[in-house]
Amino acid sequence: MSKDFGKTLLDKTDSIIESWIKSIRENVEEIESSRGLAYKSVRNSIPLVLEALATLLSQSLTNRPQKLENKGLKHGIVRAEQGYDITEILYEYGLLRKVIFLALKPDLLSCSGDEILQTVEIIDSVIDRVISLSLESYVEARLKELRELQSQLVLRRLAKITS
Repeated sequence: MSKDFGKTLLDKTDSIIESWIKSIRENVEEIESSRGLAYKSVRNSIPLVLEALATLLSQSLTNRPQKLENKGLKHGIVRAEQGYDITEILYEYGLLRKVIFLALKPDLLSCSGDEILQTVEIIDSVIDRVISLSLESYVEARLKELRELQSQLVLRRLAKITS
């Protein structure tokens, strides 16, 4: 890629985040769990995801899974703690993808078809990987909650039996 879309993305990170949060607020019916969350709670780890994406756009794809893993996991855990369900997480990332492409559109239009396709492919693969990691961590957080509830029920049942 001759154009450094990683740098372009970093330069536009604040406006991407603002547009993304605005989109979430406008789509609160689809992302019910975001209702009432503070700005910082909605924003949380998305800057880290954008930073990882920018890094990959600026260099080769060799380290992709390693660089994204922690960022994706953190976001999924946070969303699970905030009470999001899986469809809300997916919808949120769909909005992020849309906002990123809108922000980069003017820059993409000045590139060759191959550069556009390569950039879109990288962005899509990164967002898809982060979604996957977020959903894995979300499911793990929910399973942990269920195990803790099960343990509490077992202890209560034992307490009733022994008393």
